[in-house]
Amino acid sequence: MQLELFSSAEMIYMKVYGDVSAESVHRWTAVSGKHYTNQAVVLMDLRELVSVSISVPDFTSRGLQEKQGLKPVQNVKIAYVAGADLIYGFARVIETVWQDIVQVGVFRTMPEATEWLGIKDSSFDHLELLVREP
Repeated sequence: MQLELFSSAEMIYMKVYGDVSAESVHRWTAVSGKHYTNQAVVLMDLRELVSVSISVPDFTSRGLQEKQGLKPVQNVKIAYVAGADLIYGFARVIETVWQDIVQVGVFRTMPEATEWLGIKDSSFDHLELLVREP
């Protein structure tokens, strides 16, 4: 899995490429978690993910373990954009696991996601690249 994380004062934008495995999900969570705040708008672009090499039960179990002890955060919204059916389904699993902690939405198109997040400038030219992981 490859990951690029961009940020501005108003949002975090993550673009994920390649194949998602159990190890890459752990790394993705560690990298992205350093940049979240208690008031964040996060846009996860999964449109260039090729495959998911982690089972739904394994992913769900890992997510449930990671969120133990966390309290719901009202001011965090995370939108996932996924075009392919498999990746869209994977994002829906993420939504199911985390929806009681943060506001999560899963969308097929970028305009739907940015509208839900309340992002007015969807050009992303103003974002600063913070992380690029091979």
